[in-house]
Amino acid sequence: ATHALPRSPSLLRTARARARAGYNVCITRPSSSTLRYPSPLARATTCYKALMMMSPGHVLVVDGAGDLTNAIVGELLMLYARGRGCVGFVIDGSARDSGAFLRADFPCYVRGVSHRGPYKTGPGAINVPISVGGQVVQPGDILVGDEDGVVSFPPTIVDALIAAARRSASEERNIKAEIDNGRVEQSWIQRTLDPHGL
Repeated sequence: ATHALPRSPSLLRTARARARAGYNVCITRPSSSTLRYPSPLARATTCYKALMMMSPGHVLVVDGAGDLTNAIVGELLMLYARGRGCVGFVIDGSARDSGAFLRADFPCYVRGVSHRGPYKTGPGAINVPISVGGQVVQPGDILVGDEDGVVSFPPTIVDALIAAARRSASEERNIKAEIDNGRVEQSWIQRTLDPHGL
């Protein structure tokens, strides 16, 4: 199934509106990266190691336990990650240098923003299942994000999801064409009302 990572008041996007997709980075599989911190004090060193292990197309996903005290990522990590081919961050915690993310149009979904820098040392785990706002994300999951939020899903269902998305897009094109006719009565609305006798 496709899992929508929690949004309001959870993950906010610090980039413009282009849609992005990529593999999540954990560290037991080569295709994606997740990080888990057992305490809010563990931060930078594990991020550094995970970013060194990334390949182009990866997304860094961090379970920071929702702590907003100190940023987990900032401009320098973003620039390094982008140079490594990383296509975005999903952080259950804080980021800083939000203006730099906007200028670079580098997708970073975070719970909040803090001017405080990260703690440099502490325990952490790479490429393990993590929780982002209560949603489990597995190493190697695919993430797709746009201005409305982020979803994650396993690679095994990509083809089925693409087919379903195309069906939905086709249906919405038909609905938009019907809306353009300007009539009050719309078949797509009536299909919803009929089962309720309305």
